[in-house]
Amino acid sequence: MALMTTHTWRLFTCKQSLWVRWIHEYRLRGTNFWSAPNVAGASVGWRKLLEIREVVCNRFIFKIGDVVRELVGSGGWNWPRTPHALHAHPDTLKWRSYEGDLHDFSVNLAWHAIRNRAHPVQWFSVVWFAKCIPKHSFMVWLLMGERLKTQDRLKAWEISSRISQVCSLCLREADSHEHLFFKCLFAKQVWTLATKVSRVNLQVDSWKDVVDVLSPIAFKRSARVIVSKLLFGASVYGIWRERNARLFNKKALSCAQVFEVIFSTVRLKIMSIKCKTSSQVQEMKTDWKVP
Repeated sequence: MALMTTHTWRLFTCKQSLWVRWIHEYRLRGTNFWSAPNVAGASVGWRKLLEIREVVCNRFIFKIGDVVRELVGSGGWNWPRTPHALHAHPDTLKWRSYEGDLHDFSVNLAWHAIRNRAHPVQWFSVVWFAKCIPKHSFMVWLLMGERLKTQDRLKAWEISSRISQVCSLCLREADSHEHLFFKCLFAKQVWTLATKVSRVNLQVDSWKDVVDVLSPIAFKRSARVIVSKLLFGASVYGIWRERNARLFNKKALSCAQVFEVIFSTVRLKIMSIKCKTSSQVQEMKTDWKVP
């Protein structure tokens, strides 16, 4: 929505834009954007712009320029004695931030002003941290919200009839978030290997147990904690990738091969991180074969 707001901003500030001129000529046709009807047959993009009007309309503030401000005061008109006494500062459009201050528009300010707000979840620091691997963190975020397209979720889709309804890793039962990452024998072997190298117990039965293990230490910035979170994210990503490779491409790796990829990924990330020399860091480098 914040990105869509950019187009709304341009309607008022980029008069010379070809797109803006086209919108005024063929869409608005002399009408006000804020009251333009959402007619049937309009493009999806235009309908989306009209739909967000109620959310952003109170954020667009016209700041009156010096010309009008200098002419009006004390309940009356203050006409200058000479024409040159006025300053030609035009009216400007400003964005009212979440805090109520006026700024030049930016997507960052728009997102901050209109986004939904809630208290941080317990596992926030487990998923998102400065040294994270983004695609791994995104995968863990989907896992935490149980939003991955596992077989139990695909039952409501027509595609479910065209793919196997048994876990492609252990061939025992349909995969679900709980089964695929924690109950599956293949996944358990991955977590056993991960526990040995991280020295943090990742052999758990559910993602809630993972949260209980990692959340109390997730806010710490020690090398051991950062590596443990990296390893957890890489393991989740590796298990999901192997599941998809077996399910859709009919290609399979052994548990040892999957963990070798996980280990190499985390090792390369560790090599890119600058750490202060300490006994813990040296121990970690030994475990991960980092020079």
